[in-house]
Parts: sequence; structure tokens; C-alpha cells
Amino acid sequence: MKDKLINIVKKFPPAFVIARFIYRRFYPLFYVKQMFFDPPSVRTKWYSYIKNTQIRPGRSLFSDRKAEVKEFFKINDFKLLMYYLRYGFPNTLRFKQNLSKFFDGKTNNDRHLKDAYEDAAFHYTLRLMLAYTRHNQILPYLDFLVKKSDKPLTKFHVLDYGCGVSDVGILLGSLGAKVTIADLADKKFSFAEWRFKRRGISVDTVSIKDSSVYPNLGEDKYDLILVTEVFEHVRDPLTLLRRLTTALHRGGFLLDSMAGEFERETGGDHLEEAFEIGNSNEYKHYYTDHYNHLVLDGKFKCLFQKK
Repeated sequence: MKDKLINIVKKFPPAFVIARFIYRRFYPLFYVKQMFFDPPSVRTKWYSYIKNTQIRPGRSLFSDRKAEVKEFFKINDFKLLMYYLRYGFPNTLRFKQNLSKFFDGKTNNDRHLKDAYEDAAFHYTLRLMLAYTRHNQILPYLDFLVKKSDKPLTKFHVLDYGCGVSDVGILLGSLGAKVTIADLADKKFSFAEWRFKRRGISVDTVSIKDSSVYPNLGEDKYDLILVTEVFEHVRDPLTLLRRLTTALHRGGFLLDSMAGEFERETGGDHLEEAFEIGNSNEYKHYYTDHYNHLVLDGKFKCLFQKK
């Protein structure tokens, strides 16, 4: 959505110049503000549960998240500031563009792509931890899951596939769910696993060594599978979707942040092959054949229930 808005504004050069100046001048201030105040988007009925996942109570969410990064990567505020001066603040377009550069010329070869993810692990972790949280991607659906499931969240078996830093996995784990996280084996994945252990939350892990190989995830195993910002990063999203569907209980839920669609731009680590398959009739029909699409309040479109 943000990319579409940028493209529209670019059609009007004077407006684009003004918007770019405001964005570059003031957006870092939003970053500083969230170090002291939690964003309104997380202040739902689940807010207290999110706050309970902090390792340092009393701080803002983002201040606590920054402390996690510093502790795991053994860096201080000065080194972080130097990194920001070089690459931009984590929530800025400049930082995102520098992240994309790690993947320049690397996406056509699986070994090179895996190396790029390993090289970008710290940069990626900073963006996932300090540009935003993924709590917002589950919060609109939690009440529905609690009401419509035949079991409480404490009895859920959850797979967070392509977990990143696993914000949602940690939240659900703190509520008593059994959580498995899966992602490429790099420093970012080690950080995600460490976050669970740091909080004393049990977690199972699926470490993916080869970006072209989709692991066997078992059959009829999970009540909820989280797939947030994943399908655009794999060469064959249909094969992955089939693996996930096999692993999901009948009546279980799939939370796909792309809502079964590929309405975003390629580039960086968004792979052209993924978009070709994701926009195919075969991919779309697989969703309709195997899932009921649940649209909540007419606007939350990311939840699917296995038939």
C-alpha cells in the first residue's frame, strides 16, 4: 500500500519533493518518539499481554526491543548510532533501500541468496525490531480465534513460518500456546530463538539450511500457522503452501499477511519467480479449493480456515 501511494505522489513532482523533504526530516523523530511511547496500534485489549512479554518492564516496547538487540549482538548505543548515520534509521526508506542492496545480483542463485540473508541478518533484525512490530498482524484476529476455535489459545499448537524475530510467536507462547518457529539458519534466526529462551518460553525450531528446500512440517499437526511476509521471498510459493496445508489441522487457521495475493513490487529479496507463481490461476485455485477465506469486519483479510 505504501509503495502504491509513493508511486501516485511521484506523478506530481512538486508534491513529491515536498513529501520527500517532510519524510526525511521528520520520520526519524517518529522513531525517537516510539522509544518513549508505545504506538496506539498496539493499545488494544491485548496490550497488557504484549507488555508482559518485555524483558525489562516499565520501558516502552521499542526501548525494550532495542535493549534486546544490544544484549544479543553485544553492541552499545554509540555503535547503533554510527550504524544509523551510515544506513539511516530502521523505520526510514533509506534503511530499507540499504537492506535491498544486500540482495543486488544475488537472487538468481540459491547459494548466493542464502549468503545475502546471512550478510543482511543484523540489518534485517534491526528493521524487524526497531521499525515496527508484527503484533499488529495478529491483533485483529485474536478475539475471533478465541471465539471460533474449539480449543483455548493455551492449547494451540502454532507454527510461525518465516518467523523473523517472532513477535507473534512470543506473544502466543507467553499465553501458553506450544510454538514452533521456522526460518533460514542465520544470526537473525538465532536471535529469534534466544528471545524465547530469554523469557523462559519453550519453543521448537525448524532451521532451514537451503532456501530452495521446503522442509517437511508433518501432517495434521498445527492449529494455527503464521506466514507473515514470506511467500514473496520463496521461489515456489505453491509448493510451500502445500507443505503448510498438509501440516495444518482440518479446521485450523492460516494467517497469510499477503491474503493470498501478490500485490506488491519485486526487487530486493522479493523474487520474480514467486510473483509469477503467486499470480497464477493454479496458486489462486489452491487457496479456494483448500481454504475458506475469512474476512473480519469487512477489512481484515489475512485469515483462512482449512476446509
